[in-house]
Amino acid sequence: MSLRTFSLTTIILTLISFNVSANNIWDLVGVYQTNTFANGTIYVHDWNIVSENLQTGDFSGNGFYVPDPSVTWNITGTVNGNSFSDLIKYNNSTYWAKEIVAINSDGSFQGTFTDSNGTIGTFNSVSGHANLVSSVPEAGEWAMMLLGLPFLGWVIRRKQLSTSLIKTQ
Repeated sequence: MSLRTFSLTTIILTLISFNVSANNIWDLVGVYQTNTFANGTIYVHDWNIVSENLQTGDFSGNGFYVPDPSVTWNITGTVNGNSFSDLIKYNNSTYWAKEIVAINSDGSFQGTFTDSNGTIGTFNSVSGHANLVSSVPEAGEWAMMLLGLPFLGWVIRRKQLSTSLIKTQ
């Protein structure tokens, strides 16, 4: 094995060893129902995420407390990979809740919250699912593509040269 072949093999194996997992882009626009668990009680809420910027992950929407639809709120937040964080502010009230949420592979989600009263609780979606839009390549994947394409070009060119030499002999 020549030094040139060894170096090229080393570069390829190094690139393959990069973590090639992707950051998912989730589209949250839609209607959800959640069960919230706090102080031994289950509270049911309807969410309506009405807009999301898929480039930044910022989203907004509104919702209401199911037993009393006159209790409404607005939500703003940001999706980051397989999770999002948000702030819910109730209308006509000083009450708010901050949430940290994990998105499951099926688009359902669950998380924890703290509110303006100091309550800490959990919640999960019981209907509605986020949609996986696409996966964004990470730096390692871009490096493999950028180094791999010239390598493929070199291999093709070398094969063309060797084929043309055989034909001329």
